[in-house]
Amino acid sequence: MAWWRWTLGVGGLLAAMTAASLFAQPMGWPQALAWAEAHVAAWRAADRECPVLDGATVPGSSYQGYAAAVALLGRVGALDPTRLTEVAEAMGTQQVLAPADQELLRRLEPALAALREAAHRSGGPGSWPGPETTGDDVPWLDVLPLVDGLRLAAREHARAGRHEAARQTLLDGLAVGADLAHGIVPVCARIGDVIVERMLGEFDEAWLAAAGDEPLARLAAALAAVDAALPLVHDPLGDAAATFVLALARRERWTAGDLGLPSALIAWRHGFSVRHYGMSLATQEVEAAIAFAAATPAAEPWPQRRARLAVVAAASRRARIGAWPGFAEHVVEAEEHRREVVARLRLLRLAVDWHRGVRSEPLADPFGDGPLTAVPTAAGVVFASERPGLQRGAFAAR
Repeated sequence: MAWWRWTLGVGGLLAAMTAASLFAQPMGWPQALAWAEAHVAAWRAADRECPVLDGATVPGSSYQGYAAAVALLGRVGALDPTRLTEVAEAMGTQQVLAPADQELLRRLEPALAALREAAHRSGGPGSWPGPETTGDDVPWLDVLPLVDGLRLAAREHARAGRHEAARQTLLDGLAVGADLAHGIVPVCARIGDVIVERMLGEFDEAWLAAAGDEPLARLAAALAAVDAALPLVHDPLGDAAATFVLALARRERWTAGDLGLPSALIAWRHGFSVRHYGMSLATQEVEAAIAFAAATPAAEPWPQRRARLAVVAAASRRARIGAWPGFAEHVVEAEEHRREVVARLRLLRLAVDWHRGVRSEPLADPFGDGPLTAVPTAAGVVFASERPGLQRGAFAAR
């Protein structure tokens, strides 16, 4: 029986495949890498970092400042940072913090001060790194509880009658969110969108009705600056592909777990090289991003764009077997959420102008072909998007 010949033959084949994986790259990889580098260069040239929204501007990198604030958070011992988010989401703006939560805010004052200082840094071209220089351990998730701490601090200021301090605190948090939302790393941008959405929610109708003309005028200018820095139609598919490519390019050692694979055996077509398996997938995502951009008409309505993004996401799911991080699978929800955030931002801008007695310029509806609409009511006006449930009322103070 020649079973040993069969074993040697298979072993030789596997050895040859492994050797090939070590000395050859997947076809198209150099082109994918060049495209990713050009994509990041174009993102840098756009220079959409959020400007300082209120108060003095200081030199320095806001990115580095946010990282320093997160480091200070890590030095606070015996702290559950998720508590900040739980409290901010559960309690109303007029409720008084429990003594334990007031103490939590006090302990976080150095980190919150560092975060606010970073929001006042001028930044500028090149001060916000792209994915090729960003480490894998950037703890952007830790910015969320810090910003929720700013929300609680602003409420404490407002309850104590320090309304100007409350407004400045909220605008600093809004700047942090807009900064992160402009980032090219998908997880960073998604967290930025969440922060912007949470900060916008702090400017409720009671806040607007109680504010004076000057605070409202300054808020209107800040919101317009955020709108300009937060592109509605961005390129989540291209950003995801570029990030995936450059992550693979900057680190050569990859385990199956790094790519979310149950085993390196899945990479058998690539000589069991997990990295080369990822490079093959990343090259496919680059091809998909290029094809999508080439087929995208100018000012394409959201329903059509959403349908095309869904096709790309479905193809990505079919092409991979649990590979990290499955960027293309989430492009629909990423862009849909960005549009929701921009819509809420613009609805707030309209409400602010209404309270100021200023005639607003038409603001485009992220979910429609025309501007956001205004429907007069007996008590005021309701501003609305074509998307059901996405609206905001503005009413005269009683």
